[in-house]
Amino acid sequence: MGALAVEAAMLRIAFIVLACAAIVGGGLALGLLGPGGAAPPDRRGRTARLPSRGAGLAHGALGATGFLVLLVALQEGAPAGTGAAGFGRIAAWLFGAALLFGLAILGLAHRRRGRTAILVAAHATLAISGIVVLMARVFLG
Repeated sequence: MGALAVEAAMLRIAFIVLACAAIVGGGLALGLLGPGGAAPPDRRGRTARLPSRGAGLAHGALGATGFLVLLVALQEGAPAGTGAAGFGRIAAWLFGAALLFGLAILGLAHRRRGRTAILVAAHATLAISGIVVLMARVFLG
């Protein structure tokens, strides 16, 4: 198996793992921002409800693992002559930023309930953008 085939396989693995993290993250976001979630209390004064710690840890572990696999895959270098060759690095930067926002959410979620909604939105935006860019790299590159 050549270096390009190994890189392509690792990019696919990174995409699959990160897509699984996105699915778990979507469930967390729905639980966090939905009715009774960490959004500001409603008129009845319902308080914020945090998702289970296990689901959050699974989401973080999947995301971090996928990010590391992506970084290792990018060490092989992008194949020359492909228009989508630089998309892997762009995706890595987006996932790196999403990871930082995820760590900020983790740090604030249990201290300042109701104040994490903007961090969740930024984290999700970066992660979804990373998934789209990585998907383009995997399927076009």
